[in-house]
Amino acid sequence: MVPDAQPLPPRRAYLKRLNAALAAEERTEVSERTPWWTTDRKVEPATGRPYVVELGRGTGLPGERIEGRLFLDLASQALGITIDTLSSTRKDRETTRLRQLSAMIGIERWGQRAGLLRPLLGKHPDVVSRWVSMGAERRCTDEDFAEAADNLDRRVFELSSSKGSP
Repeated sequence: MVPDAQPLPPRRAYLKRLNAALAAEERTEVSERTPWWTTDRKVEPATGRPYVVELGRGTGLPGERIEGRLFLDLASQALGITIDTLSSTRKDRETTRLRQLSAMIGIERWGQRAGLLRPLLGKHPDVVSRWVSMGAERRCTDEDFAEAADNLDRRVFELSSSKGSP
């Protein structure tokens, strides 16, 4: 009679599968110490080209942190509007779309914070955060909005580069 086999701990099961895959390819076994790779070299992406950021948090052109007022100026210029349009009390669809785009790109890609955009837009930080989350949700379901977000990010990058920012 064979006793019930105990399942392997997750790490052991993982290593066992890796070793089986490597054995099938006639390669050496994986070390028991993971990670077995070294982190001695710094990988730098090519300048001005899209890439996956560290830890896979996002992709796109390498945006830097820039001052909030400068970001809003660049985003407004790229969108063909004024900052007053973003800070107005208007609630039409197009203004809402522009607010979502600028807040989402500013916070996700350009290091802005809702609390720092608040005084510039005259809105509560929770409102700015809501624009970001609504924009991110909309980007997942609306291809036109996702394309507009990519275009805005690219345009802000181009404008900031021409002004000598990042």
